[in-house]
Order: sequence, then C-alpha cells, then structure tokens
Amino acid sequence: MTEVYDAIIIGSGPAGTSAAFPLLESGHRVLMIDGDVGGSPLFPSAAFSDARQTDVDQWRWMLGSKFYAMKAREIASPKFRVPALESVFSDFQAENRIHTHNFTAVGSLAAGGLSNAWGCGVTQFDQKDLAEFPFPPTALQASYERVARRIGISGRSNDDLEQFHGLDQWAQDALPLDRLQVDLLAKYTKNRDKFQRLHIKMGRSRLAVLSADLATRKGCNLSGNCLWGCSRGALYNSRSEFERLARIPTFQRIDGIIAGALSNNVEGWTVDCRDRRTSTPVTLRGRKILLAAGCIASTRLVLDYLNLVQQPVRLVSNPTAGFLAWFPRALGAVQQTGFTGSQLSLSISSESGELAAFAALFPTRGLPTSEFLRYLPISSRYGIDFLKTFLPSCVAGNIFFPGSLSDHRMVLSDKRELHITGGFSPDLALKQKMISRSMAKAIWLLGGIIPPGGCVLGAPGTDVHYVGSLPMRAKPQLGECHPTGEIEGMRGAFAIDGASLPSLPVKSHTLTIMANSDRIAAGISVAAN
Repeated sequence: MTEVYDAIIIGSGPAGTSAAFPLLESGHRVLMIDGDVGGSPLFPSAAFSDARQTDVDQWRWMLGSKFYAMKAREIASPKFRVPALESVFSDFQAENRIHTHNFTAVGSLAAGGLSNAWGCGVTQFDQKDLAEFPFPPTALQASYERVARRIGISGRSNDDLEQFHGLDQWAQDALPLDRLQVDLLAKYTKNRDKFQRLHIKMGRSRLAVLSADLATRKGCNLSGNCLWGCSRGALYNSRSEFERLARIPTFQRIDGIIAGALSNNVEGWTVDCRDRRTSTPVTLRGRKILLAAGCIASTRLVLDYLNLVQQPVRLVSNPTAGFLAWFPRALGAVQQTGFTGSQLSLSISSESGELAAFAALFPTRGLPTSEFLRYLPISSRYGIDFLKTFLPSCVAGNIFFPGSLSDHRMVLSDKRELHITGGFSPDLALKQKMISRSMAKAIWLLGGIIPPGGCVLGAPGTDVHYVGSLPMRAKPQLGECHPTGEIEGMRGAFAIDGASLPSLPVKSHTLTIMANSDRIAAGISVAAN
C-alpha cells in the first residue's frame, strides 16, 4: 500500500524549502518532489578573469559540449546561455503542457528550482507593498527574520536604502564595491540634494549572498564566477539546504518525477506523477498538498483539478527595461575581478511619494564580450577590441516597474494545456518614458551617459517575476487562496509560491515568497497541533 505522508511539497525551490522547515519542526512527515534528473555542470576552475586567460578547456563551461550557449541567442538574459544552467531551464514548458503567445515562460524542474539562476536580490515588503494582502504586515515579520537568518543575506549599510530594504538587522556586511561603483556612490552622496529633486535614492543592494561564512557555506571570494557557478555556495540556492533537511528522519525527497494531476478523497490527496527517467506512472498520497512548483506550473494543477477550463486567469509580473551606462572618466580602466551581481540599487518615486520603479546596477565583468557584440554597428573582429577597452567604463542596469503595469492572461484549454498570452498595460509606455528620463538624468549626475533610447523594454515574461494567479483574498473565489494559503475549493491544498501573492510592487519579491511560505507552513503546523 502506498505510504500516506502528512504533507507533500511539490517543488524544491525557495518556497518549497521554506515550508519544509516549519512542517518538520512540528513533527510532520514531509515528502518533497521535483523533476530533477541529474547532470554534472562544469564550473570554472579559477577566478573568471584568470580562467579566461589560462583555462585551455574554458569552451566547455562557456559554450558547453554541445554548444548550448549558441542555441539560445534570441533570449536577452545571458543566464539562459550558461551551459551549467541548461538543466535548470530545460523541458519546463513541455513537461507542464504550457504554450505561449507574446510571452516568455520561464520555470525549472531542477532541484532548487530557479534559485539556481536568480539574481539574489532581497527586500522586505513594507506596509504599502502589502496593502492588498489579506493580513497585517506584522503577520510576516517573524517569517522574514527566520528566512533571512537561515539563508544569509548581506549588504548592511547605513545608507539611503536602509529603510527601503528593511533587512539590515539580520544582514552581514556588504560585499566590496569595485572602483567604478565606489566612485558612483561617492558622487551620489555629494549630489544627494539633486537626486532628492529627482525623487531618487541610491544605496547598496541587499543580497542573498554571503560576505562571511555561514554553516557549511563560504563567503564570497570575489572570483567573478557568479553567473558561471559559485563552488563556495556563497549565493543562496535552496538545494544547499537539502543536506540539512535530509538529516531530519521525517523528511524525504524524490527527484525526477513530474506532478501531472491532483485528486482528492476522504483520506487526503493523491498526486499522479510520471517518472521522467523511465516514463512510468508514480502515485503519491498526502493529507495535505503544498504547491511550490512555480507560479505557472502550480496554477495549471489547480485549474485542472477545479475544471476551470476556458476561464482566463490573470498573471502578474514586473515589466523590465535594461540599459548600459557609460562613464567617460573611467575609459581605459582595467577590468577588475570581483562580485558580478548587483552592487548598487536605486529607488525611483513619483512626486506623490509612490514607488514608481527600482533599478539595479551591475558591473560588466563576468560576461564574455560576445554578450555585447550584437548591439554594436561594427564587425565582430573590431567590436571585440573596442569592447575590451570600453566595457570596464560601463555599468549595466535593470529597471523594474510595478506588476500593475503587466497584463498577462492564462487559460486552461479543453486538452488540459495551459495557454499564456502576454501583454502590458497601456500606461506602461508613458511610465517607461518618464522613468527612462529620470534614470538618464541620474546617470548624468553620476558622470555617465545613457544614449537616447538606451533603456530598452524587455519582452513580456522575461523578468521571471510571476505572481497573482491564485491570489490570497479575505473572501476568496473558487481557485483563489484564503489568507492561510489554502485554495478555495481545494481543502487541504495550499499555494505557497508566487501564485498566492495578490500584488507585486517594484521590489525584489523572492524573499517575500519565502516568508509567506514559512508563514503558511507554520500556520498548518499550529492547526495540526
């Protein structure tokens, strides 16, 4: 007879892992599943700049043995061309029966989910950010602290974004800035009054990256391999917590299986799965189901169970624009080795004080020059020489707009396939124009230049910040969530990933997903006792 678990967590990413700990601490027998089928990614053997000069086999981790990096040129983000991340993104749409129109649907079947490839930005939502959440902000506070202390964050700094991020009481020191961004922060401090007139604040990024050792993980050694693979575990990845979970006798994890459908009876829930390695069916049973497969995949399972066919469901994400800013005074500088994630961030508010956008600044090192060649109006031969001199004097930037400016829809077809149509609010064009002007003025005050039209809007879905398809409501409709995370019409089933968040501000949202998952699981534990 098939074992009946107290709880089955579908997905092993940040949301699933954050729910596992409270459940296990209360004595639940927990099964976690994911679709990971293994693979041994090849990481650089030395610091990025050194490996680029001395590693005779660097093509293996830069291009891949089957030239994976050359097959994904149409997607803007370079992370989709990293051979070590091929297994993270592969087969997600096919296995979950997802079809898209004007939308890039990104998800992961891998152990650890998208935490294998995220930017590690973390921020706590404040009272305004949580205005549409059906519980007081204080309900998340203890969970924010538990998660922040468990995963390790850095960036503590007495700066103008301390209150914006709201995490410094639990944070390690910030990672060192490179020379150019040290200069940018100094110029901001000198011109703070001018930035205030632009309603812009700048400060250190807060990151789920260790600047000091934590448990078995090592602090960042500034190798520059952030994109290509951190062998030290400095960048948080939920799979780094599997060893700790495995030491708890009531925990079990099974990989390589895909949840295809849910069913329910008086004894609890049945998850009909398929083994990806053998294509054989697998049946799992649990008294409770926690959906952490990612917003899109979790929503498909719910719509299928509730038979909500041909009924459009809203999907929310952060429209995103990217830019490259050039600082002439740094021309000719030597490219440094160091942390290649976001070092500085900016919050941009409207005149009324509402947050209008959030921007993160990145050094250009840690990326091959080929990532920038496509944007040059000259041949590759001369472009490479030009970029070697030019890029050290630049920073790359991402701008995130509120989720209210997205307009995506998901529909479950009669064939039980999920169709996603992407779009933006008509207001986005004007908002982007205004924010782009403000950003260009800010960069100018810092001594840099963003050329006209240099802030380019990303295609719908490329931000990979998906929420709101199963939103928590005080009085939920069928397929929405109660404040407890339990799905209306699915007693004993809980949405614990981004699908349950009712709104999406400009801030990084992953930490809030994790905190909400911790809160929901802790509530389940209390109810069980």
